[in-house]
Amino acid sequence: MILWSWNGRGRENPATSSVTQIKLQKMVQYIEQDGHEKAEEIDVLTEEEFNKEKLSYMEARTEAVKKYYDNLEKKYEHQILLDMSKMKTQGHRDILATRHTVIDELFNTVQCRITNLTLEENVCLYKKVLCKLIIQGLLKIMEPEVVIEVRQKDITISKKLLKQVQDYFHGKTGMTINLLLSENSFLPENSNGGVVLYTKSKSIRLDNTLETKLTLVRNIILPSVRKALFGENPNRKHLD
Repeated sequence: MILWSWNGRGRENPATSSVTQIKLQKMVQYIEQDGHEKAEEIDVLTEEEFNKEKLSYMEARTEAVKKYYDNLEKKYEHQILLDMSKMKTQGHRDILATRHTVIDELFNTVQCRITNLTLEENVCLYKKVLCKLIIQGLLKIMEPEVVIEVRQKDITISKKLLKQVQDYFHGKTGMTINLLLSENSFLPENSNGGVVLYTKSKSIRLDNTLETKLTLVRNIILPSVRKALFGENPNRKHLD
């Protein structure tokens, strides 16, 4: 084995060079080892950071998708409730419209019968009705002088009733009444007849026509008609 040493002229000793080489080799190995360890640590940390970022991203995306579909579900639920409410409202309106149609047809039938009452073939019956309407109006007005207004075609019938009405009124109230039949102002010819009564000063006026009577009766009996046709309304809190 040859050992190197430094001579006096500055040459490297073989023994010293070998030790140096070993130290350098160990140092290089240490550096490489440390580098590998550091690199592995960096890889581990990088992978951990990546996994954290990936997990955070996935959670954020999952939450976003969940929120989107939750909002979409709420939107559809709201739309379904809105559509159901509209259908319910429309159904209720349709029922009310049908009921109104039935009631209108019923009272239109009554209106037709009243119209038929004033036809010439029913003159005897209409005469009795007209007499009662005049007496009823006089008992409400209770004035000594009253003007009676009828259709022009009812003038003849009305003249025949005046004495009968005056006698009845006197017997009922003890008052003597002067009845004036208007011969220049008449009810419309296309009306269903009846009578309008007023004082000469027109300060008191009473509409006792058949149209007015029918309207009054309709308003009074309408709740009973509804109940008879459609039954009790559970949502109605007050009677009409």
